[in-house]
Amino acid sequence: GRIAWSIASALWMTAFIMNIAWEGWNWGVMDFVFATVYFSIAAGSVDLLSRRIRSAGQRRALIGFLVIMPMLIWGMLATG
Repeated sequence: GRIAWSIASALWMTAFIMNIAWEGWNWGVMDFVFATVYFSIAAGSVDLLSRRIRSAGQRRALIGFLVIMPMLIWGMLATG
């Protein structure tokens, strides 16, 4: 559970730092709200579902899926 929340907060902090440091990066307040909700849903689902699965192999596959899919969707949303 902590790993998922750590990844979500690291991604959010990266966006926050890039908003300050990178000149062309101009996120508004709603962009950060969306990112917070999006990463929280992804991390929460990893946390919730990983507790319910007993098999280590199935848990790894589920966590991999729940980490990769939001990243792919995030990449598609970011590039338009």
